[in-house]
Amino acid sequence: MLSQVALRLLEDEPVWVYDPERRLEPHLKAGPNRVQLDEKAMAPDWDRAGVGIWVSEYLPPKGLQCLILRPRNLVVGVGCNRDTPADEILDFLRSVFTRERLALPSVRNLASVDIKSDESGILEAGRLLGRPVHFYSRLDIEKMAVPNPSKVVLAHIGVESVCEATALLSAQSSELIVPKQKTANVTLAVARVGSPS
Repeated sequence: MLSQVALRLLEDEPVWVYDPERRLEPHLKAGPNRVQLDEKAMAPDWDRAGVGIWVSEYLPPKGLQCLILRPRNLVVGVGCNRDTPADEILDFLRSVFTRERLALPSVRNLASVDIKSDESGILEAGRLLGRPVHFYSRLDIEKMAVPNPSKVVLAHIGVESVCEATALLSAQSSELIVPKQKTANVTLAVARVGSPS
């Protein structure tokens, strides 16, 4: 797909760009044949859309002909019961990302509370994803306002949230794109980073 996009750009043919955060736009030469799609243009007739560039942590519509560029702008906050295996954490993460139409390559890092810094399942999940895991102190976490505090977590760990609070803390954000999701052993939440590193 890269060669098709490059050829169209070289021949000054139309190339659409879906880039809601305008990450790529400053690097593209402005021209009369360029079309900037915004979030309200998510449902045009893609069969006639031609070739384009998709810059997003979200999955494009099926069958769309596009070069996909993934910003690493998602932080996944993770909490789990002791000795939860990495496979269980990753299976749940994949399930949530599939449901939310998010792309795993956009994960910048995982995050959790410092008392989980020796939790092999979380560490192994980060290793298998090829992403770092950042741990935060309970003093930092307790300052975070979260939409779904838990008295159970407070009783066991001393803070009202792990996954939501650490996702927000690590992303330096005040909004979750995926609030707390949970299974019997795992909780996770996802926050978007303003400027991925």
